[in-house]
Amino acid sequence: MNPNKFLDIVTGEFDRTKSALKKNKPDKVILDFYARHDQIVDAVIRNSNVNIACQSGCSFCCYLKVEVKPIEIIAIIQHIEKNFSVDEIESTLKKVKQNIEEFKLLDYSTQVATNQACPFLDKDHCSIYEVRPGKCRNNHATDASLCQKCFDNPTDNTIPSSYYKPLDLAANGMVEGFESALKEEKYDSTAYDINQAFIEAFNNPKFKKRYLKRKKSLIK
Repeated sequence: MNPNKFLDIVTGEFDRTKSALKKNKPDKVILDFYARHDQIVDAVIRNSNVNIACQSGCSFCCYLKVEVKPIEIIAIIQHIEKNFSVDEIESTLKKVKQNIEEFKLLDYSTQVATNQACPFLDKDHCSIYEVRPGKCRNNHATDASLCQKCFDNPTDNTIPSSYYKPLDLAANGMVEGFESALKEEKYDSTAYDINQAFIEAFNNPKFKKRYLKRKKSLIK
């Protein structure tokens, strides 16, 4: 994919999101964005001769450190409240608290180089797949053996990725356009650790209220 095409994707999504925000709140706009993101990813794959190795049950990338934007956490909370049982919510909260405790004394560089299961990983499947964050949506590998190698050697930065460049650019272009539009509209664009953001958003309804008022969402 040439640079001009990438810029077209960023600009196109930026304009669509800006327009959508004039009519709807961000928690509705993000769901429409996710649908568009899925469509462009499917289109790139369909129009290429590359085989994407990602499949149900493959979860190596679900042990990477994930940072999310506040609107992504809000979408996750709303999804969980609608679809999870009380027991499933309690199980998720337990995993979140364990993750926070595990990383509490580690610096950022060590956290990044440490395998830690996403709190929404359930038996090697994503329990929030429909509203998984943009960072997760942008992971598409062509060689699962390299994913496993990274998982087995989390501190080894020399292991190459097997991303298909046109797909990587298209997916990241969509996310960049969407996030840039929200930022221009003065919504909190800070990247938060998924565990810390989830626990505060779940326990404190003011998280969403602060976000919609264009204030900093996480107070810590």
